[in-house]
Amino acid sequence: MPAEGIGRREYRTAKFGTWEYSQQLDARVAENGRLAGIEFRFDRMERTPNTFRGHVLLAAALKQGLEVQNCVAERLFIGYFMNGEDTGDPDVLRAIAQECGVAGDLDDPELAASVRAEEKSARDAGVSGVPLMTYEGSLVSEGAAPEETLAARLREFSE
Repeated sequence: MPAEGIGRREYRTAKFGTWEYSQQLDARVAENGRLAGIEFRFDRMERTPNTFRGHVLLAAALKQGLEVQNCVAERLFIGYFMNGEDTGDPDVLRAIAQECGVAGDLDDPELAASVRAEEKSARDAGVSGVPLMTYEGSLVSEGAAPEETLAARLREFSE
Protein backbone atom coordinates (compact mmCIF):
# COMPACT_ATOMS: atom_id res chain seq x y z
CA MET A 1 0.00 0.00 0.00
CA PRO A 2 1.52 3.35 -0.96
CA ALA A 3 2.00 5.85 1.90
CA GLU A 4 -0.78 8.06 0.51
CA GLY A 5 -3.23 5.14 0.27
CA ILE A 6 -5.31 4.16 -2.77
CA GLY A 7 -8.69 5.26 -4.05
CA ARG A 8 -11.27 3.01 -2.39
CA ARG A 9 -12.97 1.94 -5.60
CA GLU A 10 -9.64 1.02 -7.25
CA TYR A 11 -8.44 -0.88 -4.17
CA ARG A 12 -11.67 -2.77 -3.53
CA THR A 13 -12.13 -3.69 -7.20
CA ALA A 14 -8.60 -5.11 -7.31
CA LYS A 15 -9.11 -6.97 -4.04
CA PHE A 16 -12.60 -8.39 -4.68
CA GLY A 17 -12.81 -8.59 -8.47
CA THR A 18 -15.61 -6.09 -9.05
CA TRP A 19 -16.86 -2.91 -7.44
CA GLU A 20 -20.35 -4.40 -7.33
CA TYR A 21 -19.19 -7.40 -5.29
CA SER A 22 -17.29 -5.07 -2.97
CA GLN A 23 -20.49 -3.10 -2.42
CA GLN A 24 -22.39 -6.30 -1.63
CA LEU A 25 -19.81 -7.11 1.04
CA ASP A 26 -20.08 -3.58 2.43
CA ALA A 27 -23.88 -3.89 2.56
CA ARG A 28 -23.59 -7.09 4.63
CA VAL A 29 -21.17 -5.43 7.04
CA ALA A 30 -23.40 -2.35 7.24
CA GLU A 31 -26.45 -4.47 8.06
CA ASN A 32 -24.60 -6.38 10.77
CA GLY A 33 -23.32 -3.08 12.11
CA ARG A 34 -26.84 -1.67 12.27
CA LEU A 35 -27.91 -4.69 14.30
CA ALA A 36 -25.09 -3.89 16.75
CA GLY A 37 -25.86 -0.16 16.81
CA ILE A 38 -23.00 0.91 14.52
CA GLU A 39 -23.62 2.97 11.41
CA PHE A 40 -20.93 2.13 8.88
CA ARG A 41 -20.77 4.83 6.18
CA PHE A 42 -18.93 3.23 3.29
CA ASP A 43 -20.41 5.89 1.00
CA ARG A 44 -18.20 8.51 2.70
CA MET A 45 -14.96 6.61 2.14
CA GLU A 46 -12.96 7.89 -0.78
CA ARG A 47 -9.57 6.34 0.00
CA THR A 48 -8.26 3.14 1.52
CA PRO A 49 -5.51 4.45 3.75
CA ASN A 50 -2.10 3.05 4.47
CA THR A 51 -2.50 2.26 8.18
CA PHE A 52 1.17 2.39 9.15
CA ARG A 53 1.05 5.94 10.52
CA GLY A 54 -2.10 5.05 12.46
CA HIS A 55 -0.25 2.17 14.08
CA VAL A 56 2.58 4.55 14.99
CA LEU A 57 -0.01 6.85 16.59
CA LEU A 58 -1.39 3.88 18.56
CA ALA A 59 2.14 3.02 19.75
CA ALA A 60 2.69 6.63 20.84
CA ALA A 61 -0.64 6.62 22.65
CA LEU A 62 0.19 3.40 24.50
CA LYS A 63 3.25 5.10 26.00
CA GLN A 64 0.73 7.27 27.85
CA GLY A 65 -1.44 4.35 28.90
CA LEU A 66 -4.14 2.03 27.70
CA GLU A 67 -6.89 4.60 28.19
CA VAL A 68 -5.20 7.03 25.79
CA GLN A 69 -4.57 4.23 23.28
CA ASN A 70 -8.22 3.17 23.51
CA CYS A 71 -9.26 6.78 22.80
CA VAL A 72 -7.07 6.81 19.68
CA ALA A 73 -8.28 3.39 18.49
CA GLU A 74 -11.94 4.37 18.92
CA ARG A 75 -11.35 7.68 17.17
CA LEU A 76 -9.52 6.03 14.25
CA PHE A 77 -12.39 3.59 13.72
CA ILE A 78 -15.08 6.27 14.01
CA GLY A 79 -13.11 8.55 11.73
CA TYR A 80 -12.70 5.98 9.01
CA PHE A 81 -15.78 3.78 9.19
CA MET A 82 -18.36 6.40 10.16
CA ASN A 83 -16.99 9.75 9.01
CA GLY A 84 -15.03 8.63 5.94
CA GLU A 85 -11.86 10.40 7.08
CA ASP A 86 -8.56 9.51 5.44
CA THR A 87 -6.96 8.04 8.56
CA GLY A 88 -3.66 7.65 6.73
CA ASP A 89 -3.36 11.43 6.26
CA PRO A 90 -0.77 12.89 8.66
CA ASP A 91 -2.94 15.97 9.30
CA VAL A 92 -5.92 13.80 10.26
CA LEU A 93 -3.70 11.72 12.54
CA ARG A 94 -2.22 14.81 14.21
CA ALA A 95 -5.76 16.08 14.88
CA ILE A 96 -6.71 12.72 16.42
CA ALA A 97 -3.53 12.77 18.53
CA GLN A 98 -4.40 16.24 19.81
CA GLU A 99 -8.02 15.25 20.45
CA CYS A 100 -6.94 12.25 22.54
CA GLY A 101 -4.08 14.05 24.29
CA VAL A 102 -1.22 12.11 22.71
CA ALA A 103 2.08 13.85 23.28
CA GLY A 104 5.17 13.21 21.25
CA ASP A 105 6.38 13.17 17.69
CA LEU A 106 4.40 10.94 15.35
CA ASP A 107 7.43 10.92 13.03
CA ASP A 108 9.61 9.41 15.78
CA PRO A 109 11.93 6.90 14.07
CA GLU A 110 12.04 4.69 17.19
CA LEU A 111 8.25 4.34 17.23
CA ALA A 112 8.24 3.62 13.49
CA ALA A 113 10.95 0.97 13.94
CA SER A 114 8.98 -0.62 16.77
CA VAL A 115 5.83 -0.82 14.62
CA ARG A 116 7.86 -2.27 11.71
CA ALA A 117 9.30 -4.91 14.06
CA GLU A 118 5.78 -5.87 15.20
CA GLU A 119 4.66 -6.14 11.56
CA LYS A 120 7.62 -8.36 10.75
CA SER A 121 6.98 -10.54 13.78
CA ALA A 122 3.34 -11.02 12.73
CA ARG A 123 4.33 -11.84 9.13
CA ASP A 124 7.00 -14.28 10.35
CA ALA A 125 4.32 -15.95 12.49
CA GLY A 126 2.22 -16.45 9.34
CA VAL A 127 -0.33 -13.68 9.90
CA SER A 128 -1.69 -12.45 6.60
CA GLY A 129 -5.15 -11.09 7.42
CA VAL A 130 -7.03 -8.85 9.78
CA PRO A 131 -8.75 -8.84 12.08
CA LEU A 132 -6.64 -11.33 13.96
CA MET A 133 -8.01 -12.79 17.15
CA THR A 134 -6.01 -14.90 19.58
CA TYR A 135 -6.86 -16.37 22.94
CA GLU A 136 -4.07 -17.21 25.37
CA GLY A 137 -1.63 -17.33 22.47
CA SER A 138 -3.73 -19.60 20.24
CA LEU A 139 -5.28 -18.50 16.96
CA VAL A 140 -9.04 -18.04 17.12
CA SER A 141 -9.62 -16.34 13.77
CA GLU A 142 -7.76 -14.55 11.03
CA GLY A 143 -9.85 -12.39 8.73
CA ALA A 144 -13.53 -11.68 9.01
CA ALA A 145 -15.59 -14.51 10.48
CA PRO A 146 -19.25 -14.85 11.44
CA GLU A 147 -19.96 -14.61 15.16
CA GLU A 148 -21.15 -18.24 15.21
CA THR A 149 -17.73 -19.35 13.96
CA LEU A 150 -15.96 -17.22 16.56
CA ALA A 151 -18.21 -18.49 19.35
CA ALA A 152 -17.65 -22.12 18.34
CA ARG A 153 -13.89 -21.60 18.18
CA LEU A 154 -13.82 -19.93 21.61
CA ARG A 155 -15.89 -22.78 23.07
CA GLU A 156 -13.16 -25.17 21.93
CA PHE A 157 -10.79 -23.43 24.34
CA SER A 158 -13.07 -23.98 27.32
CA GLU A 159 -13.42 -27.72 26.74
